Amino acid sequence: MFSVTDEYGVNYNRSDGLVKQAYAQIPGVPRTFIHKSHSGKDSLVTSREAFEIATRFFFGNLRSRLRFVRGKITRGKDLFGKSEFFLGVCIKPRGVDFELFHQSKEAENCYGPFSKTDLDNSVNFQENNQELAFDWADDNKLIWEGYLDTTSILADESITQKDMVIRLDFYIGERDLLGIGFSDNVIFRKQYYIRALLPTENQQLQLFLHNDERFADNDNGIPMEFKNGGWEFEIHGTGFFSIFQIEVDVVPEVGEAKIFSIE
Repeated sequence: MFSVTDEYGVNYNRSDGLVKQAYAQIPGVPRTFIHKSHSGKDSLVTSREAFEIATRFFFGNLRSRLRFVRGKITRGKDLFGKSEFFLGVCIKPRGVDFELFHQSKEAENCYGPFSKTDLDNSVNFQENNQELAFDWADDNKLIWEGYLDTTSILADESITQKDMVIRLDFYIGERDLLGIGFSDNVIFRKQYYIRALLPTENQQLQLFLHNDERFADNDNGIPMEFKNGGWEFEIHGTGFFSIFQIEVDVVPEVGEAKIFSIE
């Protein structure tokens, strides 16, 4: 089972009316976000995104989790305007026209608000779930838990190097509560690509971070470090630095998922 939310962060029913996005989910199960209206021709229920996410949930052979490890925002802090910050990610597989996960300013479903600072006045994302209006998916700063299907890649004998690629679109935004400055500054926005060499008889699972789409060039990717049960990678830009972690587990046809580890 998984939870989905619509474009406006609400679910509708005849008895309860509107439900806030933070409550339109089932605690403890994978949740995803779709930027669609609740009803209509291309709605939450009938959209391509909902179908693809559900298909991968039921039939996918890999489970992945994206976590926020640590980070800092070093620009945009307006002490007089009482700035608060939000973090969002969109996730899209290679070669398809749908997203498995969508967060954005327009969808109003980014994690936050964050405003706590270090001694150097950098925002450090140290709020716990109870302090956030829209909290992490668990107490270990889980952003996304989703399922992927690589069976067609593994079965295609014409593909000599079995791999998969997902695009991560990161967004950090600022909101000014008092309206003294700009109320919608974009602190950071950048796309990264994660390429995974899939585990086969001839190769081990290995993840690389790419800044562009030159995946065929093995020297273009930055090897990720396996640490604390997942692969860590760094993203940074003007005013933002962070470490994220992605986990990849095998989901067999029968039995529990097998967590990858590096000996």
